[in-house]
Amino acid sequence: QATNNVQPTVNAATCSATGTGSGPVTLMDGTGLYGGISGTLNITETFAFIGPPFKSGSKKGQCNLSGNAQPLAQYASLTGSGTVAFGS
Repeated sequence: QATNNVQPTVNAATCSATGTGSGPVTLMDGTGLYGGISGTLNITETFAFIGPPFKSGSKKGQCNLSGNAQPLAQYASLTGSGTVAFGS
């Protein structure tokens, strides 16, 4: 939930945006080799994308960074650290 409302930094000249958010993740309900897992990780989510320009209309040539625009390129990563325990 900590990353649900991250507001990206937008560069209108390149139609690109980047963002980062961090928060805790509780581990539970593992299966197979991860059965009995518990612990908390502090994760950081990083993302970037390049949006398309509008092809027509009054906004033709401007960046389309709306939620329903198909990005031309995108990147995302998750990193984290914390303490994990296994038990049965």
